[in-house]
Amino acid sequence: MQDHKEDWTTQAALMDKIYSRGLLNLAAMEAERSPGLELARNPLRVAPCLLAASEPEPVARMKDWLCFRTDHLGTALNRAPLYKRGWTFQERLLSRRTVHFGDQLLWECTAFHASEAFPLGTEHPENTERGIPQVKAMLQSQPVTNTTHNVKELRSQLHRLWSDIVRYYSQTELTQPSDRLMALRGIANTVARRFRLSIATDYLAGMWKPILAEQLVWAVESDGGTSASGEYARGLASHFPSWSWASCPGEVSFLTFKAPSRWFVRLDHPRGYEGGAESAGPASLVLRGRLVQCEALKGSFASYGDDLAERGPSFDTTDAVSRAKFTVRIRPDRLDLCLEPPEVYLLPVSEPYLCTVYGLVLIRAGSAREGAGPAVFRRVGVFGCHGYNLKELLMLPAGWESGLAHEWEVFLDTLPPIAIL
Repeated sequence: MQDHKEDWTTQAALMDKIYSRGLLNLAAMEAERSPGLELARNPLRVAPCLLAASEPEPVARMKDWLCFRTDHLGTALNRAPLYKRGWTFQERLLSRRTVHFGDQLLWECTAFHASEAFPLGTEHPENTERGIPQVKAMLQSQPVTNTTHNVKELRSQLHRLWSDIVRYYSQTELTQPSDRLMALRGIANTVARRFRLSIATDYLAGMWKPILAEQLVWAVESDGGTSASGEYARGLASHFPSWSWASCPGEVSFLTFKAPSRWFVRLDHPRGYEGGAESAGPASLVLRGRLVQCEALKGSFASYGDDLAERGPSFDTTDAVSRAKFTVRIRPDRLDLCLEPPEVYLLPVSEPYLCTVYGLVLIRAGSAREGAGPAVFRRVGVFGCHGYNLKELLMLPAGWESGLAHEWEVFLDTLPPIAIL
C-alpha cells in the first residue's frame, strides 16, 4: 500500500524471498536516458574490436586478434546509474537471473555472464578479481553445515563475505539515512540462512554477533560524495550507533584477518545491542577491555587529504597512567574530527598480524554515576600501532600470548565495563 509505513516495513524485509524466487529479473540500467527498456544504442559498442597484426618470427603471417576488457561486464554494471542506488544492490545480488538493458543487453546469473558483444560468455582466466559476481554466487550457494566446516572456518567465511557485501553496498547512494540497513535487509536474511544464524539475536546494527570483535574494526575509505550533505551524515549518526559502519557515509571496509588473532575485548552482555536490527536511535554496546587514556595527542584531519587513504596520519601520544610515550596511526570516521586530550581513549581490539595492534578511538560521551552503570563513550575512528609498547601499557596477564584463554578471561573480569553509543 502506498505511503503505508507498516506495510512498507513488512514488504522491505521480504525482498530476499521476492528476488530469489523470481524466474527472471529485467533491469533498466540507463533509466535516466529512457523511461522504458528501449534505448538508442551505438552498434559500434556491440561489434567486436578486431585488429590485424603479424605474428613474430620464425613464421611471419598476418592474423586477426580480438581485443576486449577482461572486466567487460562488471565495469558496465558497476558504472550504470541503476546500480549506484542503494535499494537496487540487493536486487542484483539476490536475483537468480537478470537481463540488464543498457547500451547492449547483458545476461547475469551465478553460472554464466554474457553480452551481445560476447554471447558465449565474458569469463576470462585473467579476471581474478573477487567482485560482485563471486559474492552473488556465494550468497546463492547451499547453507553451510557444522559437519563440513569447523567453527573458525565458518567465522572466517562469514567475515569475508560480509566484508565484501558492506564494501560494495556502502559505495551506493540513498536518499533517506534511515534506509541504510533496511535496504540491505534481504541480503542479511540470506546470509543468516546460509550460516544458520538468527536475524533477531545475531544481527546487530549491520554486523554479526558471532564475529562482532572482528567487525568492530572498520574504516571509512572515502566519503563517496555523500559527506557534502551534512544533513545526510547527521541523519546516519543520529539513527545508528557510532560503533556500527552504518553511522558513517561513504565506502567502508573491514580489517581482514589472514592469520590467527588475539583479542583484547569481550562482549559483556549476550545481547550487547539493545535494539532491533534496524532500530532507530543510538544504542549501547557494553563490553570489557583495557582503555588507554591519551595525553598530548592533538590533531585535525581535514588537512591530511589523500594520506588518509593509506593508514592514516601518525600521532605521538602519552599514556595518562604510566606516562609512557608511543606512536599511533589514526583513521577518523569523519574528516572534520578534532582530537583534544584528555578525553581521547584508545581501546585495543585485536592483534591480527605479528606486533600490530588495531582498535577503536573513543571520546567520552558521559560519566558513570555511582551505581548507574558503565562509563559511556562514542567511537570517532580506528587506530593501528606497533604492538610492543602498547601491549606493555595494557598490563596483560602472564601467559596470555601462549593462548591461555582462562587467564585472559580472568583478567577481563577485573576491568570495569564500558558502553559505546
